[in-house]
Amino acid sequence: MWQTWGVGPAVNAGSALVLLSFRRLLETPLHGTAPDRVVMAGRLLAAAGYRAARGQHLDLTMGSSARLNLSQYLRIVQMKSGSLVAGACAAAAALGGGDRHTCALTASMGLHLGTALQISNDSRSLKDPRRLKGDWLARKRTLPVLFALRFPEDPVARRFQRLFNAAAGDDSAQLEAVSLLEKMYAFDFADRVRDDEVRVALDRIQALRRRGFDTPRLEKVMGSV
Repeated sequence: MWQTWGVGPAVNAGSALVLLSFRRLLETPLHGTAPDRVVMAGRLLAAAGYRAARGQHLDLTMGSSARLNLSQYLRIVQMKSGSLVAGACAAAAALGGGDRHTCALTASMGLHLGTALQISNDSRSLKDPRRLKGDWLARKRTLPVLFALRFPEDPVARRFQRLFNAAAGDDSAQLEAVSLLEKMYAFDFADRVRDDEVRVALDRIQALRRRGFDTPRLEKVMGSV
């Protein structure tokens, strides 16, 4: 939406959706949900939203910084994206009658799922020749970029760094940079990190199954990642 209508309208629309979500949550007792469950779900969603806002702030202020490293990138992704999915999953478990341990397991599953989805999205954004998300133009140091920049003595990496630092509006430079990332197996590295996150999420689903939690829909979601 922000690409079509601008940042202001997109932020306003997002805020409206959050408020509508809480309104819908507060209406669930009318359909039989216990009020204490609504309070529990609201707390989980609010905490997740606050953590996501903190992560988004770090992404805005550090995402293009030359000081950003792999561990910081993963922390930011977990906060801004993983926490939102974690909050939604935990809130759903709370509304469904799950105990605290079940809610914690679903939150952990959502955290790793959300992280995996963001890593995939970052790689897709770099590969998009239309630069729809603008990560290339903003010089965002996402996982493939950080991996490539770890090898400053490699001639291929040096060529990539020159393109990354100097050729913001050049389509051919972006295409060459993407080919260099592929040559350095940077996208493969990102895929391996994503797959590790998916495996942890699947482990949490198995733990939920052992607790008698119905998981077919969760497994279907995981199969699409």
